[in-house]
Amino acid sequence: MIVSAGKAKVAAWWGLILLCIALILHPPWQDWAPKERSAGDERVTLAVLELQSRLLLGAAQTQPIGLEEKLAEMEAWAVTDESAAAVAALRFFIDPQGDGKWRALALVNLRLQAADAFHGAARNRSLLEEVRGVLEHPDQLSEEGREQILGQMGWFGEVLLAGMEPEGELAMALRKRSLLMVYVSGRLAVLAFVAALLGLVLLSFALYQLKEGQLELSGIAEGIPMLPFLAAFALFLALMVLSDFLSITVDPRIRFAGMFVPAGVAFVWPSLCGLTWRQSLRGFGWRRGKGVWREMGAGVVGYLAMAPVFALGLSATLILGILAAWLAKQGASAEPVEAAGHPVTHPIVAALADGGWKIKLAVLFLASGLAPLFEETLFRGALYGVFRKRWGFVLSALASGFIFAVIHPQGWVAIPALTSMGFGFAIIREWRGTVIASMTAHSLHNGILVCSLLLALS
Repeated sequence: MIVSAGKAKVAAWWGLILLCIALILHPPWQDWAPKERSAGDERVTLAVLELQSRLLLGAAQTQPIGLEEKLAEMEAWAVTDESAAAVAALRFFIDPQGDGKWRALALVNLRLQAADAFHGAARNRSLLEEVRGVLEHPDQLSEEGREQILGQMGWFGEVLLAGMEPEGELAMALRKRSLLMVYVSGRLAVLAFVAALLGLVLLSFALYQLKEGQLELSGIAEGIPMLPFLAAFALFLALMVLSDFLSITVDPRIRFAGMFVPAGVAFVWPSLCGLTWRQSLRGFGWRRGKGVWREMGAGVVGYLAMAPVFALGLSATLILGILAAWLAKQGASAEPVEAAGHPVTHPIVAALADGGWKIKLAVLFLASGLAPLFEETLFRGALYGVFRKRWGFVLSALASGFIFAVIHPQGWVAIPALTSMGFGFAIIREWRGTVIASMTAHSLHNGILVCSLLLALS
């Protein structure tokens, strides 16, 4: 028998969704395993610092204006032993004979002095001492010390060692690679700008056709109760939270199951509530539309048309990040400078930076394959359908896009950018009446981002 859409049941499922969102944003168990969690966070921070440092090295050779300000900002992020060593290596490489060397030494010594002041040892004291040794007496670096620096610091280790011989082969290679990265990034930025202009033309044409009644929006499937899909989404979030809790308290390998089990349970839930498989698939937006290949093509066109929307969201995120850092420096923010001004990150950046080619291929498959499949089914299928039963498509797209944004791990500053993505994908789903198109757009977006990161970190 199909579950009744009573107000009490709707309120209960929404209560579970809100509770899960609160736990995702602030999990009370996040400090129960500080070594594992902090190590993971540190790898992400270092990967983002590496991206920014590569660009900074290239920009320093062509336009050094604002270099010191950017380096000072990175110093504010250097709140751990590894990040302090990384920023010190960057300062030393940029100015190995002048102020850069002494600023690098001051940064390393500050970390060591802080550990002594609190009667503890720095988590990587031996690494910090090796870095200090390179800065003070580069000619006395042992082979063991060189291996430790390269092993623990990776790319930043190469930067530190290259600073010992500013005109050596390693230093020249680093400069050439960083210049190439700036060149490629510039060309990609131009390409993105052209795509946004093309998207603006497509979006304007679509809005004109919609106003004239010449563009048909397929919407969502009619005649299907949405309470089972609300419950499916709530269970999806609840199982995600449970897997995160168990991965911390029981076994980290449970996190892998948490990538698949929640989506699987959510997908079968409507059928367990009495819906037929056909009704369940239509409710999730799994419809052929006008043919799979045609819908995939529409997803590409829709992605281009939504590019201006994505650009607006990204611009808002960049402005928020700048404003947060400025308020922190003025003392008007509750967050410390290093937290408020910290770059927006994502855990996959560390996997792309540190992993081998198998890990990189797995991340690409996860980001451009499984993530669009699961997220479009649950967010643009189930959740958007629930909102769409009550509201218009614009408000429904915004609401589902906002929830999509807040449960992602990039932090509150990234909410405008992620909301614009969720909004755009929902509009594509409304246009075509199927998640095939929005899955294609989502896959294209994630694939572009991952391939760009791979290129930047290669």
